[in-house]
Amino acid sequence: MDSTNFLFPAFYFLQTSVIQILPIIIISVCVLAFFYVHKMIGRMVEMRVEELKIPEDLEKEIQKVQVETRDGLKINSWNLSPENPRGVLIMLHGMHMMDGTSMLEQGKIFWEKNWEVFSIDLRAHGHSEGKEIGVGYTEIWDVEAIINWIKSQDRLKNKKISLFGFSMGGSTAINAAANLEAIDKIISVSGFARCEDIYIHFIDGKMPGFLVSLSRLLIRLSILLRYKVRPLKGSPLYNISRIKPRPVLLIHGDADQDVPIEQAYRLKEKGGEYVELIVLKGKGHDALLYLFSWEDVRRDIYNFLEQD
Repeated sequence: MDSTNFLFPAFYFLQTSVIQILPIIIISVCVLAFFYVHKMIGRMVEMRVEELKIPEDLEKEIQKVQVETRDGLKINSWNLSPENPRGVLIMLHGMHMMDGTSMLEQGKIFWEKNWEVFSIDLRAHGHSEGKEIGVGYTEIWDVEAIINWIKSQDRLKNKKISLFGFSMGGSTAINAAANLEAIDKIISVSGFARCEDIYIHFIDGKMPGFLVSLSRLLIRLSILLRYKVRPLKGSPLYNISRIKPRPVLLIHGDADQDVPIEQAYRLKEKGGEYVELIVLKGKGHDALLYLFSWEDVRRDIYNFLEQD
């Protein structure tokens, strides 16, 4: 028997089988990769964080304000109230190892300068309800709820409202301002442009480029399914241009290893002339700790809040 006549059908069968099986293999790999990415994100956001360390010198001054969001969560806020406030400042903390009490040291500084301060326990943090961190997508409804309460108070309803956020809270501030016209000014410290970039930051260079690109797509799909939002159009990078002509102040350390300084540059570029960027030389993601120890930065923050 001619071996050629035998091998050709066998080769054709093998080639046809591979062509038929290959798409199934690719789809299976993508599905498995998605569930891995979705579970990885779940481990980062499906949790509760309760720090609750109220500074001793504020225990007698602080009050609790509880509100309900449009999605039915009870949200707690820590309120410092001067007699005749010049304006309202809402403080927004980061994720993991933080809650509303984590921002009270900074809030105290503004309260002493006659600002009405609300430091929110964002969902799944502190005394607020919720079992899932929203990485800036769903926290905007927490901000909305406290603003609705503020507007219901005669002594506060005509006061201008500014946001001061750190890390995830800084990104939440940008997203909230794009959706809530009642917000007058925004200060974002160490905030990210898109949360997917932070996930990618930790895997980039550790795996082939095509897997990084696949991971980016899978992260977006996970966000879409988890939060019911369009990841790109719900991001600070997209939303910052929707805030103008209201002013935004970005503050970022150029040695930030968690949220690289490039994130701030992208936000500045997208926001244009209404966005100011202060770069803290040699400072990392914990830039919040240094803001008020530097006279020039402290002065810039006060001037930003007080300008018309």
